[in-house]
Amino acid sequence: MAGIDWTYYRRVQQLRRAARLETRIQAIWHLKRRGYDVKELAAHHFRINGIVDLYPVHNQWHDLRTEERGGAKDLVIWIKEHLKPNE
Repeated sequence: MAGIDWTYYRRVQQLRRAARLETRIQAIWHLKRRGYDVKELAAHHFRINGIVDLYPVHNQWHDLRTEERGGAKDLVIWIKEHLKPNE
């Protein structure tokens, strides 16, 4: 039985994660078209309507009003369900 090339495996995983991250970031920017205020505070950290912070690397959110935190399978869907564009 041949050994697994872990260096190659890790590199492939990194590339897959980078591709997913880019897709998530583009989806967050598209919220602007739906009337949301989108600000990039740092690399991979966005604030929506000055109320909710999004971290697309791990699909995490933080509501600044309530101090609640959590995760979502899709941050854009979560935002649309929990926050109105002009809120």
